[in-house]
Amino acid sequence: MDLLDFEQEIEPVIVARGRDYFESGYVLSLVAMGNGEYTAQVEGTEVYTVAVKLDDQDTILETTCTCPYDFGLFCKHQVAVFLAIRAQKYGRDTAKVQSDEPDEFGEVNVRPILAKRKKDELIDFICYLAAADEEVAHKVELAFNVKDDLDEIHKARALIRMSIKQASTGGFVDYRHTWEATRGAYDVLDMAEAALDVGMRVQAVRLALCVVAEMVDLLQSADDSDGIIGDKIAMGLDICRAVTSHQRLTATERDTVLGLILTEAMHARYEGWSDQQLDLFECALMAVDTPEQRAVFLQQLTAFEKRAWQDQEKKDSWSGSHLLEQIELFRYRVVKQFDGEQAAFTGGRGHYQQLRALIREFAKTAGSARAQSIRDKLLDLYPRRSAMREELMQQ
Repeated sequence: MDLLDFEQEIEPVIVARGRDYFESGYVLSLVAMGNGEYTAQVEGTEVYTVAVKLDDQDTILETTCTCPYDFGLFCKHQVAVFLAIRAQKYGRDTAKVQSDEPDEFGEVNVRPILAKRKKDELIDFICYLAAADEEVAHKVELAFNVKDDLDEIHKARALIRMSIKQASTGGFVDYRHTWEATRGAYDVLDMAEAALDVGMRVQAVRLALCVVAEMVDLLQSADDSDGIIGDKIAMGLDICRAVTSHQRLTATERDTVLGLILTEAMHARYEGWSDQQLDLFECALMAVDTPEQRAVFLQQLTAFEKRAWQDQEKKDSWSGSHLLEQIELFRYRVVKQFDGEQAAFTGGRGHYQQLRALIREFAKTAGSARAQSIRDKLLDLYPRRSAMREELMQQ
């Protein structure tokens, strides 16, 4: 893996979080030990040590981190250090290793300043900040007054909504204020990452889904021209994928996570936002590992399909056709996973009964322009499934 383009080899969500750590000054120190070896201290849930060894061509030969993250080969702390090394060697990605001196943008490392103050002074100052900004009060409560996991979700949701409230005007967030509106969501994503770091996988999914849900709701009353809200949704979904694809999930964790994601996927808030709904089903499918989980997944997928058919009949839209195609592909994949390619194809045919019935119905008026038009449209519903397309063409 090359230091100059290591981003191509690491999960995007890990790269994004690592870049944020780097740019936020969480790399406390970086020391070149000689012979291509580097040691760094990175602030996370605790202060972690990252070691990196490069060869003469700046290929990353070895790297370790003392954090407990075990969802992949690399963690966000390592990415932050890779960026810091690259900045030191090549001047790329403005280096932001902490120092006590303010930089050209006026940023200051407050830790050594606060370390010199008395406890009562710090308490008074935090109370002052909380009184002046309700969002700060929510952050304090979330950090130091959480009773249990569900209480943490409740307070995380309150923090997200407070950020939205402060950034909105008349109940609407324009594109210039979407960053401020998503600050709470960003903090909750950090919490989800921290939960992952310590192996709290179910709680990480709960927090990530909290962000996804609140951001989808926000899309109803915001101008996301810059894609900032969409980015937060994508980051939440990436955390869900990281959990559901993890091989060390216990059966109980899989059952719980599958239920959480499917419940969210079927929520009414996703009406009109089918792409996010499909992403959630994709995450859920990755958690399916037993026949019982398969049955749960297919039950919810069938309910989803029923809704999609009803919408298609009402609107007769391309988006509805696309949605039905993706649902059928999910069914194909889950049957293939358990029963094999042939069973998936054979079993999938039954789900085209409505399509074939429509074709036969319109074929009764052979020669009419409408019959041909509808038939062509039905054929175009499944362009990626050539075998299914050929079957329809024979009707």
